[in-house]
Amino acid sequence: MATKPAEIRPTSARDILLTVRAAVYEWTLRTDALVWGANAADVLGLPGFDRIATGSRFDALLDPETPEGRADAIRATANTDGGQGVPYRATYRLRLNGPDSPALAIEDVGRWFADARGRPERAQGLIRVLDQSCAEAAGATAGSRYDGLTGQLERGQFLAAVQAALPAIGRGRKPAAFLIAAIDGLAALNETFGSEIGDRMIAEAAHRIRAELRAGDLIGRLSGNRLGLLIMDCNEKAITVVGERFAAAVRRSLVDTRSGPLGLSVSLGGLCIAKRDTDLEAIVTAAERALAAGRERRPGGFQAGSLAEADHSATSDQDLARSLGTALAAGTVGYLYQPCREAGGRRILSYRLVCDADPDPERIARVTATTGLSAALDLSALNRAVVDLAAEPSLRLAIQAMPEVLCDSRWTAVIRKRLARRPDMAGRLTIELPCATLTQLADTVRTAIGELRGLGIRIAATDFGRGPIDLAELRRLAPDSIELAGDLVAQSSDDAATGLLAALAAMVRSLGAELTGGAVADAAAAIRLRALGASAMTGPFAGPGVADRPSPAPDPVSVPA
Repeated sequence: MATKPAEIRPTSARDILLTVRAAVYEWTLRTDALVWGANAADVLGLPGFDRIATGSRFDALLDPETPEGRADAIRATANTDGGQGVPYRATYRLRLNGPDSPALAIEDVGRWFADARGRPERAQGLIRVLDQSCAEAAGATAGSRYDGLTGQLERGQFLAAVQAALPAIGRGRKPAAFLIAAIDGLAALNETFGSEIGDRMIAEAAHRIRAELRAGDLIGRLSGNRLGLLIMDCNEKAITVVGERFAAAVRRSLVDTRSGPLGLSVSLGGLCIAKRDTDLEAIVTAAERALAAGRERRPGGFQAGSLAEADHSATSDQDLARSLGTALAAGTVGYLYQPCREAGGRRILSYRLVCDADPDPERIARVTATTGLSAALDLSALNRAVVDLAAEPSLRLAIQAMPEVLCDSRWTAVIRKRLARRPDMAGRLTIELPCATLTQLADTVRTAIGELRGLGIRIAATDFGRGPIDLAELRRLAPDSIELAGDLVAQSSDDAATGLLAALAAMVRSLGAELTGGAVADAAAAIRLRALGASAMTGPFAGPGVADRPSPAPDPVSVPA
């Protein structure tokens, strides 16, 4: 006797996706905005969408040992978009509550679509949380021992091999070296010639370094533009020679590409592994720090580091990041008022608002940029500035901000809300932008700067003369004032340095901007600035910031959502 089939009731797409623990998304790469289906937070077990609202926030949840995430999978596809999109697939793990929390295995499939220049512009896809059996099957399929682009060990296999080698290194009499090589200028290559050329450069760099290795040495692909190296029998005297040899081998000849011959360069950082160095994470971190220091000092070469330096620096930076993050969340960030005075006298013109979390502002900038706190700190400074300007009608304040923060809707809301009530404050507020960040400004940033100037807010460029100078961008920006870097003023006692300062001052005059000086530490530096025609200066010589601080301001205004 046949049985009557059960009645099938309509089921919503959301219910089906929840059943299979899947969620859809659309990612706009230019803005990094990540828009999810309504069920995504439930699928991942999150209270809301804040932690997955951008690609960078989502990537921050990746297990550090995951070889590649979605962004890497998209970059690794060398296909061109013919209008139907280019498929990609990635399998990775998420740790939603820190590195020690349980991991979720994720399968991510989708298609990316190109912009007019053929670069990935947006991606549409679906993530699915895998159960244990599916995760193991996916790992068996996707967890190839070798990276598909370079042909070298993939990240997980390479790090596992290094970890396995550490006990033997500790038992032996001769140390080994761990190095990280990063392709220089890869982002610019991808932007100019397309990601296919960038991939060609990554593969070629790996091939050239591999040719220099000996039996027993290891090479693997750590991430998009980074290669890891384990060099056996390499002590502190030899490591620099070895690192420089790799750098020279990579840049030895041009690379033939479909866009013509192109140059190739890598920067390297690394350290020697001694008997008691068994913490692989600490070793990788130390090599990364050495790489970053070397790139800043001399791109295209090698920089040696050590675990002791990295441990001290990392602990110090972590403490600063922790204290800043806590203060920002609680709205208790402290600020000092650094006086700005006329170059020829002692009369106070205005103040620069400086975060007092650390005496080194460059360190604050580096740590906040690394930890994603820059926008919150800049917004906090703006909130404090507008409150103090409203409380004291004679006060003039300057605050520093990263250019992209000016496009933040929260920043705009604070400005417009306050100026609607007190339009006189606009002329007493100066926004300072570091010269190093003014190269190739996005059109949206230029528009935001133009709107600020339209409201009467002054724009200043700081640290002029430190690093490359984009005069064309400065001319387009047309800042009201340009501040010479303080270290240049302090070092200008000899003829060559004095000539450099004079040339920089002439550049500022040619741009029609007011010349000022920063970090002025003594009377000699002040005299030199005055001779150059500087109208104002900031720094220790200008006066003690705390003593000249205005009367206490009301509580900071709340940050708009």
